Amino acid sequence: MWNTLAMVFGIGCLPLPQEDETDKATVAVLKFNLNADKKKFTIKYGEKEDPVDALKASEALYDHFVTTLVKSGRFNVVERAKIDEILKQQQLNDLTNADDAKKAGEMLGSQYLFQGSVTMLTANVTERDVPDSTEFATRTTEAIVIMDLRIMDSANGKVVFATSHKQPVKRSRLLKKGGKDAIDGDVNSVISEGEHLLVKELVRKVIDNTFPIKVISQKEEMVYVNRGKDGLKVGDELLVIVEGEELLDPDSGKVIGREETEIARIKVFDVQPKFSKAKIVEWKSETKEIAKGALCRRITEHSNEGDSPKKPKIGD
Repeated sequence: MWNTLAMVFGIGCLPLPQEDETDKATVAVLKFNLNADKKKFTIKYGEKEDPVDALKASEALYDHFVTTLVKSGRFNVVERAKIDEILKQQQLNDLTNADDAKKAGEMLGSQYLFQGSVTMLTANVTERDVPDSTEFATRTTEAIVIMDLRIMDSANGKVVFATSHKQPVKRSRLLKKGGKDAIDGDVNSVISEGEHLLVKELVRKVIDNTFPIKVISQKEEMVYVNRGKDGLKVGDELLVIVEGEELLDPDSGKVIGREETEIARIKVFDVQPKFSKAKIVEWKSETKEIAKGALCRRITEHSNEGDSPKKPKIGD
């Protein structure tokens, strides 16, 4: 279904795939849930503690998440107003129920339902005197944003992917003692940065599990992969693997994984909008040949992945 990029030998460039709306999966992003524990949504200023407007924060995260999904160019996203209207009309209040999820997907015309839950948003502001200075202090603002995400297949109501991400942010700056530097500005800036990084990472995880990074072609010590600026950056390292025989659970008989053979370790040095170039930095196989379509796994992963082993096949 997905257009394949082909190497044009002789001129060393890759033709880009044509954008086709029919190639995109249609998804409905449901209103984000909130952790009921109010202690998970606070701002501390020394000994003082104030509540965070959790609802406003979750709405901002929702808008940013949807915008980032759309900008990725890989999904058609159902309008929020249409989602709210249909769920209200059909009285579909529990979409953790498979039957309700299937009905909602059918009514919304979406292949997948995205369910998010904001579990923590905290900030802490501290100020310390600069050593040997009576004039200046250092203000440190820290924030932590945590969110869970599940994807349900509208065809059967089953969860096909689940992940959680914890995004810490810490910023310090010098200020004059007794000045009128606004604390709120520092807090809002750090929280906004945390939300931005969290959404970027969640969308990257969704894309990686929906559209695995694969090898387009190999030319001597250079490898082309089918991920560009929407998921890779210069310096990222990937492990090229080839999948083998399925591994079955002896009790359930279900597929729990596949044998994997490591072929090479590659490092990205050039990132284009739709593809990237990487240099082979280590061969892990005697063949020293990478087949088209070989899978790539990130080596330089961020921490706190929390991914489930399930992978959606969105767009198939």
